[in-house]
Amino acid sequence: LDTLNVQQKYKVSDTAATVTGYADTTIALDNSTFKASATGLGGTDQKIDGDLKFDDTTGKYYAKVTVTGGTGKDGYYEVSVDKTNGEVTLAGGATSPLTGGLPATATEDVKNVQVANADLTEAKAALTAAGVTG
Repeated sequence: LDTLNVQQKYKVSDTAATVTGYADTTIALDNSTFKASATGLGGTDQKIDGDLKFDDTTGKYYAKVTVTGGTGKDGYYEVSVDKTNGEVTLAGGATSPLTGGLPATATEDVKNVQVANADLTEAKAALTAAGVTG
């Protein structure tokens, strides 16, 4: 066998396609929006302490919250996450951390909130309107 000819036959000469039009659809967590929703916790400052968890069994989000100057207010709270803009707000007007701490099923770390991609939403609607299913 002529190994050089075999190698030349399978030589890759194409170049990869360049990706264009990429849009990042993640939004970093925003403490300013959270703070505005958490003033009922008291203290001088309320912030998500870098820890946001998702409970896959209930579909709920939980945030570890630090309240400066608020005695007994630090801990995990249920929060709401807006999928259109990534804003995190205190859920249900809570004034105290969760009794018993973070639920055992809330194990998924959330670093960024995946927001809805308008282009994909519109494309899905157009396909559905055209009768495409599946």
